[in-house]
Amino acid sequence: MRTLVFLLLLLCSFHTLAETLVFQTFYNNNVEKFGTAGNRIERKRIIKGTILGINEVKLYSIYLNSNFTIQDPDNDAYTIVQADGLEVPLSGADVELLGSFDIRYYTGNHTFTLSLYSDFIQTPFLKRGVSGLYQYKTTSSLSIFKIKAAYLHQQMPLDFYADDKFVLHQRASFIYGRSISIEWEQVISKSIRSSLLLAVRDRKNERPVHYGSEIKLATAINDQNFIHWNIAYYSEDPSKEILSERGYFTYERAGVEYVFEPFFEYLISISYNYTKETEDNPLFGSITQIGTDSYGLSGSFMLEWGELFFSSIYSMTNIDEQFINVSLGVKWDL
Repeated sequence: MRTLVFLLLLLCSFHTLAETLVFQTFYNNNVEKFGTAGNRIERKRIIKGTILGINEVKLYSIYLNSNFTIQDPDNDAYTIVQADGLEVPLSGADVELLGSFDIRYYTGNHTFTLSLYSDFIQTPFLKRGVSGLYQYKTTSSLSIFKIKAAYLHQQMPLDFYADDKFVLHQRASFIYGRSISIEWEQVISKSIRSSLLLAVRDRKNERPVHYGSEIKLATAINDQNFIHWNIAYYSEDPSKEILSERGYFTYERAGVEYVFEPFFEYLISISYNYTKETEDNPLFGSITQIGTDSYGLSGSFMLEWGELFFSSIYSMTNIDEQFINVSLGVKWDL
């Protein structure tokens, strides 16, 4: 409670310098359905939370942004395996408090951003991270070049897995995530914009390093109708050692989104994405492929006092798994 009071006082002290003080509340309901028709299992996870933040505090040529997220994590939806092989629900903090802080500096066509984030309350997945972003925009604003590097330190709950000989092994208690990406955005014409992303990422102690790329294309039909296309491919390095019972993964995605903006303040979009995940597991000598069709509907409505927004995604796999995600939120600009 004392931490929360301190954060509220800190935000209020910056309010006179900030362009916007943000108060946002959200509700997220995830439903997962799997199993056979005669033995259908449904698992739900509800996350409720509030975001307090300040946007665009200007100090000379430096801009500061800060957000604090307070949420109910609903960890009971997760299960872990104990040292005796028994699977039990995960227990942990009833409340999570995550803070983030951004520093952005402009000089000519160059932008430098440093971001920090951390959990303030002990949780089963306690995480801290830092990232740096450099952006160069041409004078004509037709081209933007970005390079980003990030580091993550995440605590993991005590958990075990069984190998091909049914021997239990403890999973990593800490994960060190590292990533670097390069992105190029290009305006091709008045109605077409594209981007190319190349990335290298890994989660040391958990997964092998993986490489990938994403291509996005945005087209404007007119002032109110837009179509966004995207494809992505990521693959783990098979020459690296696997550190659990899972094999090497390859991820492929292709999708399209239609955006309708009847007025500047209102936006509605519908989307479809197809993803294919392939797991090549040398430990068990198996190759598994899972294809997923995802359908999305989202919208946002700008009002004089803030914004209303929602999103929903329904996904279905080729092994008859279903996932439903519904998010609702309200944001006030104070």
